[in-house]
Amino acid sequence: MKKKLLSVFLVLVLALGLTVTAFAATLPFQDVPANAWYYPDVATAYESGLINGRDGTHFAPDDNLTYAEAVKLAACMNQMYYYGYVNLESTGSIWYQEFVDYCYAEDIISKDYYWNQPATRAGYVEIFAHALPEDALYARNDIADDTIPDVGMNHPQSAEIYLLYRAGVLTGNDKSGTFDPSANIKRCQVAAILTRMMDESARKDVTTGAPAPDVDRSAEVAALAGTWESDWIGASCYTLVIDRKGNWTLSELVAVGAVDETFETSGTIEPAAGEPRTFYAIDRANNESFYFKFTPAEENDIGIDSILWSTEYQDIVLLRGE
Repeated sequence: MKKKLLSVFLVLVLALGLTVTAFAATLPFQDVPANAWYYPDVATAYESGLINGRDGTHFAPDDNLTYAEAVKLAACMNQMYYYGYVNLESTGSIWYQEFVDYCYAEDIISKDYYWNQPATRAGYVEIFAHALPEDALYARNDIADDTIPDVGMNHPQSAEIYLLYRAGVLTGNDKSGTFDPSANIKRCQVAAILTRMMDESARKDVTTGAPAPDVDRSAEVAALAGTWESDWIGASCYTLVIDRKGNWTLSELVAVGAVDETFETSGTIEPAAGEPRTFYAIDRANNESFYFKFTPAEENDIGIDSILWSTEYQDIVLLRGE
């Protein structure tokens, strides 16, 4: 399978009569200068049929990747790997629907995302890691569990993130290998990752820092104790109750016509490794983890302690109650 991945990529490049240095004559994007660090990766991904521009002459390298773009790229990678070509196209009023349907059919995704929102780094990796079979993403780097400084094994996407680090597809943001899972990612950065996904020779040797030291963050968890409330978000509003031991219950009040319905989830809180004021709300009953960040009143424009609770479907801002 290793040889298949590289051969598919090379057959496509050779069939198009391309080399890395030959891309200058074929890349149409005015905003991708030939001396940009990402030029070869954008050119490779573009000529391979894996990625295109915002329009015929603009790639928008500094724009954030959206979830819709991520699912399109995953579908194209998967089709390229198994069939050696990409013929998926946008059809209908929702341009990304064919790619979503393809990814569901091929078990690349198992849930919907906010398709037009910028993807987090953890979110796009969750999609990309399932675009190829695991033996095409074999481990070339010895990355032990809990050694990516800001991604512990309790992170909801830890399996996918560690898989791509070990494969040499992800390299981290610094010498210790930090990942910054909640940040967004630029389209130019994604082009480099696409190249490494499809061409084994482009993959990197990676080392990560030592495991994060055990730090007692129980005081941080205890400081979250209380009741937190959101404004109405569409037809829903939320109330989050946390006790000093980090047990939490999230209640969603949904207005359905003249009847209000309440739904509850609950679980425990675990601090996120290497990320102060950032936590995971673990809902083991439903096999979910909700990433959230606490901002104290003195650092908040509204002067009230707040929590940004981020699920794969939406971000919920909750303010500390009286």
